[in-house]
Amino acid sequence: MIRKCQFLFILIILAGCNIFDSPTKTNPDDLFVLSIAYNNERITDKLAIQLSWSEITIDNFKEIRITRLNKHRDPDSYMVGETDNGWITVASITDEFTTAWVDTVKDDAPFLYRIEYYDEDNNYHRSEKEITIRPTTHITVPTDIIGVKQAVESYIIDSSDTVFVLPGIYKEHSFTFGEKDLSLIGTEGAEQTILKWIVRMDDVEPLTDGSFISLSSGLLQGLGILNGYCLNGGGVGASGESRIKQCIIRKNIASHVTMGGAIKSEGGHGGGLHLSGQAIIENCIIDSNETSRIGSGVYIDEFANDVKIINCVLNANDLYSESPNVSIENTIITGVSPTVGSNSVLPTSINYSHTGEQWTGQYPTNITGELLFKRLTDGVNYHLLPGSVCIDTGNPDPVFNDPDGSRNDIGAYGGPLGDW
Repeated sequence: MIRKCQFLFILIILAGCNIFDSPTKTNPDDLFVLSIAYNNERITDKLAIQLSWSEITIDNFKEIRITRLNKHRDPDSYMVGETDNGWITVASITDEFTTAWVDTVKDDAPFLYRIEYYDEDNNYHRSEKEITIRPTTHITVPTDIIGVKQAVESYIIDSSDTVFVLPGIYKEHSFTFGEKDLSLIGTEGAEQTILKWIVRMDDVEPLTDGSFISLSSGLLQGLGILNGYCLNGGGVGASGESRIKQCIIRKNIASHVTMGGAIKSEGGHGGGLHLSGQAIIENCIIDSNETSRIGSGVYIDEFANDVKIINCVLNANDLYSESPNVSIENTIITGVSPTVGSNSVLPTSINYSHTGEQWTGQYPTNITGELLFKRLTDGVNYHLLPGSVCIDTGNPDPVFNDPDGSRNDIGAYGGPLGDW
């Protein structure tokens, strides 16, 4: 009995000496109340969150700590500044009479806010409140956000959202869709909406972070993609279930980097396009792209399992495939020898296309003859003039018919999407 009393006495003394020093929540949540006000209209860039709370007084005051948790996003993918378990510190305030703060968020997400009063022993009083910001489904460049890269890579834009781009020339560096299955669409088409690589003083060698535009899912439509300068996929790197429609991909470069005659960085695959997975390219013009190695127009890697090129024009650049799982339909290949390269694999099918003598012999539905493109003072626009051998000679399956219901015209302006 005496020993038990001695043991209890020792515990009481130890507790009094503050050996157990972890933070302790000393008061119920309703000791003070947190209020939040914000404009719950569509967020396009950032949003001011006005926090206010009732004043309280505690002994040995140390600080007021404001933290928030983005309940929409994996903390590992979020911005720097996390505290435990994804909580981000908004402010640490040493004025105990402060009762208001304005925070800024850049995501259309549910947020959980906490206000905590700490004393010198790290005991605290807490109040918290959750808010839900109305989801943003679209952003317009430059009305809502000034740059295309900024819009696509914004936390506000998620899968199934759309970035609309108004007519203009947008000078950009490389950007990626990441894991987002979003749509990037030029509202007035590829001739009016141009993404052009920024020329900088340090562009003496291609960037090492991939393509000008990289996507593993999602849609590119109605965009001109010009002057990209990257390791692989000078214009676009598309894998997964990517879709590229009604785009003009012109004068892009893929190049490896050498130093002292040796390769420093591997590259040079796909001056215009680097394709993999199940990428689909429809009604695109792939023109005058370059590479230091193979596939000046299009390079298709060995991981392609169902790449489709439909109603396109490849002019003054070639196609190189390392996978047989490729189908080419209703497409014009001109300006270069119509071959996929000496070491490449012939696609599974090249049908109803204008390919020149070599592929016409290997694929009997293909044709040769006068293309009769329209000529302009500054080049070719790839519309077909009356009498072109490509008019009404594409795949006769009605699914490929032109918008007016007639049989498919081979080339970028034929088929269901040919009226761009």
